[in-house]
Amino acid sequence: MPQRTRCLRRCGAQTDLSMPPKVFSASLLLAVSAALAAQDTALPTNPLLSLNEHAPSLALPGDGWTLHQMQLNRSKTGIYYLLSNGQHKLYLSTYIEKTDACKIAEDCLELSFKNDSYRAAEGRFNFESGQFKAASFFIDRPQGLPIKQTHVLASAYFSGFWIDIHISAAGPERPSIEPLQSVLASMSVRSSP
Repeated sequence: MPQRTRCLRRCGAQTDLSMPPKVFSASLLLAVSAALAAQDTALPTNPLLSLNEHAPSLALPGDGWTLHQMQLNRSKTGIYYLLSNGQHKLYLSTYIEKTDACKIAEDCLELSFKNDSYRAAEGRFNFESGQFKAASFFIDRPQGLPIKQTHVLASAYFSGFWIDIHISAAGPERPSIEPLQSVLASMSVRSSP
């Protein structure tokens, strides 16, 4: 998974997932704690993902979300999430980080594309979706595998935090881009309380 490679670099390759997260929204706290122990946890409807109570949160649409991984970076200034949604048949990874590596969404999106995993990207199309600057693209036969992938990368920069989103789907043929764009259009960044 390309986002995992990026997280290992940006998160400092930390593998100790027993570290409890900082404060999350009350509805997500129990699900996240269980995920640290079980690794795969169904999340409540309309979950919120955040670094801590002082950081903006990413609001996900609807239900059907399963948390597979959550990992703080070494400095505890960023957090990585890997989720899937069986209803939409897609994967979502997001990294929320307090940083000044970029200060506007367009620059943050371009930084995302520096990931070597995207070298084989075809058909890149940039667009805007709500609070996000985004791009869709395809990768056929990633790492020689007999599959085709459809991707949407999106970035927002909000109150000093970079919200980096990667939505993907795979199949024997290129999955349609519209369901991925629809999920992105349903997401929003919310300010901290």
